[in-house]
Amino acid sequence: MKRALILYSILLSLIFIFYGSMDLLCGIVRWFMPARALPDLVQTSLSFDLGRGRVPAITLDPGMGLSLLVIGFSLLYGGLGSLKGKLKGGESFFLAGSILALILLVLQVLILFANGVETYALRIEDFSGWTPLEDLNEGLVLGLLAIPTLSSSAKRLRSLRKTGYQKD
Repeated sequence: MKRALILYSILLSLIFIFYGSMDLLCGIVRWFMPARALPDLVQTSLSFDLGRGRVPAITLDPGMGLSLLVIGFSLLYGGLGSLKGKLKGGESFFLAGSILALILLVLQVLILFANGVETYALRIEDFSGWTPLEDLNEGLVLGLLAIPTLSSSAKRLRSLRKTGYQKD
């Protein structure tokens, strides 16, 4: 694999690991700590206020955190192994992490679509005032950022299947 893509994957994996650990730790703290002790974590997410709406930075969801950690460590293991040249077939870790990131992206898009339908088509009162910015979270953004790793690793694995494995 190209060195630039490997470095991009390592950087992306560190971002996945950071957000995953923050989601997991803050979500677990939110589950077990009383609301009066941590008033800022009573919400479903920590967010930035942009004037038109609040953009979640961390969803405080331990399930999302575990997903991000698995994706991040898969990309990191494949990236570091390929960078050092010690991991034979490290592309499979890139592909697995990229596929998981794509699945997470699809789930986040479906959630965004469902909330839009509930707001604008069904006019459910619980979603009055909802904007698409409220569902913009790290799973959606990081999933989009992982698309280049998926396309590159898929091309590489297709070429390996045709020619057999040869070390670059």
